[in-house]
Amino acid sequence: VKNEYHQSTKEYTQVVGNSHLGGFKMAAIQLQRSDFYYYPRNWMIPTEYSPQHGISLDLNSTSFREEYRGRVVFPPATSRKSRIVFLGMGMFGDGIVICIGGPLKALTMENGPTKSATTTCLLNELPIVTSEDEISREIIKRFERNITRNTQIIEAVIRQEQQAHFNWVSSPMPSETCAIYRFGLEYVMSRSQAVYNRAYMKIAKGRLGRHITNGSVLLQDENTIAESGFTKDEYRASEPPAGVHASERYYLPFFKHLPV
Repeated sequence: VKNEYHQSTKEYTQVVGNSHLGGFKMAAIQLQRSDFYYYPRNWMIPTEYSPQHGISLDLNSTSFREEYRGRVVFPPATSRKSRIVFLGMGMFGDGIVICIGGPLKALTMENGPTKSATTTCLLNELPIVTSEDEISREIIKRFERNITRNTQIIEAVIRQEQQAHFNWVSSPMPSETCAIYRFGLEYVMSRSQAVYNRAYMKIAKGRLGRHITNGSVLLQDENTIAESGFTKDEYRASEPPAGVHASERYYLPFFKHLPV
């Protein structure tokens, strides 16, 4: 994600995220917010943003893998970082899906853009459940590990920064179109994902509760989630049906929590 806004500003917001950066950035442009600088997590060296190795908040060219250093734009030395935002990176949303069924498989020539939106490719198979009691212990353990790791990252950040200056915008759930394509119509219609979401939230409230309550962790608006547990299609990005990303419309409400 190229940083297009690099004019001198007194204060700026440092946004670190994964592939969801695109929709968030489009929302910022729509709102004429030029105080954001964007840093893709997968461009960084492996030890960055790891609880085991510490969380580096003062990013510079050495924070990134050599092949990406020429593509990263940093704010002027005279400006001041006023806020840190993490985006996606396994916090809720598609992070829950990954806990259930493993990493979301990438598109290939066989399952990619040539397939129609009504086609099911079953890129990931997820167990159907009708109640939280049916969720396997292994999946619950994955939820716990995910939430524990995210909590450790937050606590490492707020040891370095004032909590009021940090936000983690949760990953969006994949859209219903995406879910049908990737996981199958039967899974989506079963509303299993809504059951998994409730189980994950219960664990998250126990470990992340205060960070959710004080607004450090910004959750997906319940009004954007369908009864299936996936994001309503009206908020999906314009991309092939297997795409997991949300549009700028989805991200616009988050900016009221990210003041200039």
